[in-house]
Parts: sequence; C-alpha cells; structure tokens
Amino acid sequence: MSDFSLESVLISNFQTSGEADKISDELKSKLGFTVRYRVARLAIGRSLGEPTFPTQNIDSSGRPLKGELLFGLEELPLWVALIVNCPVYTRHFPAY
Repeated sequence: MSDFSLESVLISNFQTSGEADKISDELKSKLGFTVRYRVARLAIGRSLGEPTFPTQNIDSSGRPLKGELLFGLEELPLWVALIVNCPVYTRHFPAY
C-alpha cells in the first residue's frame, strides 16, 4: 500500500459507477442540492453503517469528484477518521 496523506486525498479523483452517478443526479434534484458532492457525502456517511463492502462490480464510469470538493478542506480530517475507523475498512485494511 502506498503512503497515505491528507494532501493525497484532496488531490485525488473519486468515482463511482455510472448507475450510481444517475441515482446521485436524481437525488440531487429531489433534495434541491446544487452540487453533486452533497449527495456523495450522504452516500459515504450511509455506507459507513454497512457491515460489508459492496459485492457488485463497480464500473467507475461515473463523473469524478475531486477530494477537495467531496470531503471539504475543513472536514477532511473528520471524514478520513470516520472512514479508516469504520469496522468494514479496518477488517480489510488493518495496517491503517
């Protein structure tokens, strides 16, 4: 596993499946959001409560979101702490 830093998260692109991208657009519209990253944050937060990783094949054909937008500059340490301390994550990546 490569070195991890908050800076690398900020400059990384995060993508989901094309299907999830379409669902995100629908939710964005229904919730009255003006930006996609708000729906993505809700999805990440919801996924932290799931007991397993998704089993379907993710095609990564969705539009990318920069880490800076997805997690926010001020909220980034909180998001990273939540993700790396999530039980599913720690079972699969115990080094972190």
